[in-house]
Amino acid sequence: MDGINCIPENTCDIERLTHLQIRRHIEKSPAVILPLGGCEPFGGAGEVGAESACVLEVARELSQRCKILVAPLIPLGCSSPFIAFSGAAGVKPRTFVNMLCEVLNAYVFQGISRIFLVSAAPFNREPAAEALRRVEEKHRGAVKTAFFDLNTVLCGDGGRDFDRDDGLILSVLSYIRHKSNGIDGIPNAILDDAPCMGGRPRQPEIAGINVKNVDPNQYKTWKRRGRDPQKFRAICPDGLILSPDNNEITPACGKEYFDRIVNAIHEKIKFVTARVALSLGSNLGDRASFISSMERMLRGILLDVRVSPLMETEPVGVDGPQPPYLNRVITGYFSGSPRMLLVLCQTFESELGRTRESPRGPRTADIDILLFDDLRVDDVSARPHTLVIPHPELLNRRFCLEGLAAIDPGITVPLSGGGRTVGELCENMDAKVAAQNVSLIVD
Repeated sequence: MDGINCIPENTCDIERLTHLQIRRHIEKSPAVILPLGGCEPFGGAGEVGAESACVLEVARELSQRCKILVAPLIPLGCSSPFIAFSGAAGVKPRTFVNMLCEVLNAYVFQGISRIFLVSAAPFNREPAAEALRRVEEKHRGAVKTAFFDLNTVLCGDGGRDFDRDDGLILSVLSYIRHKSNGIDGIPNAILDDAPCMGGRPRQPEIAGINVKNVDPNQYKTWKRRGRDPQKFRAICPDGLILSPDNNEITPACGKEYFDRIVNAIHEKIKFVTARVALSLGSNLGDRASFISSMERMLRGILLDVRVSPLMETEPVGVDGPQPPYLNRVITGYFSGSPRMLLVLCQTFESELGRTRESPRGPRTADIDILLFDDLRVDDVSARPHTLVIPHPELLNRRFCLEGLAAIDPGITVPLSGGGRTVGELCENMDAKVAAQNVSLIVD
């Protein structure tokens, strides 16, 4: 039991969690980041496993930021053209697709509905896309997926002569090794080195071997003629590909590359999740403490959380006289279904002492789902836990409209007559709603 207790609760790394902890993660956020590696030689020294190390560190950083499980690394990819070099390995695309489908379907069986593949090997792109297509087709819309390639994320899809960028991978690897040596930050003397995203590139030296750029025309010809491993070794005996615009390989460059890659993927992941809006309320006990607890619980399941100012409001549509409410509106990105979010919200309410003796009575904690992307839901199949989105009282609560507008006046509310922004709804608020007493509270 002591061994289980020593596992950090804040980690999302499947390799470090127990079966029960993984199940709890999936219940809160049914998503997983799957890092795809490879055994290709990189740089003048022909380092094997460089891309695996980089993609795993990127996946772990994303996992911590997004509160999403990160799966164990799959170390082999489709890099069969590189098997001409000792230690490099790769599988045929058909084998890779079938293997990846088995792994992805296993995660779906366990309750995962969002899958994010992260890779640094260009040869993985097409097979990975095919595997994701098959999984989405098999599960008929119940699963959403996305594929991120480190080179493409940083450099874009077009205008490149090379399929991979050794300078990028080796720079990120040098930064990762720098961190793993126990150095929290990079000394200013290193950071003040030549800029890595501009300026004139210099030829790096790796393990005492002078790096030479590969002739782009030779590389294009090799690709066009079938990617023969032995011919690749002839034009590139060290296993190196460096595009002409590469810069020096340093931890400083690696940190900039790493941060830009993680930030870019972090933003893209939000588009595979749903933007949700919820209202928090409490009018019993220590109201501020209950609001704070609800916000903390929701931060555990939402990505990129934003909150409105705290507001004190008069009770509206309640049974008998009641004390005033403390309210707040919160938005974020959720990776599960609307029904799953409802269950989680009701669980949080119960943990904070909410009782349901009277549906309009006072309560310690109240969490309402206001919006779930642009979905319109009217599900009364699970009474008394009905689910109606947008919330039926959204337009009748001044604090909800003004709270949403304080976060983002451009948020669209999907109404039967067409979507309208909360900014527009506030400007055209019903007179009775506008007359409700709402007071801002300084936190």
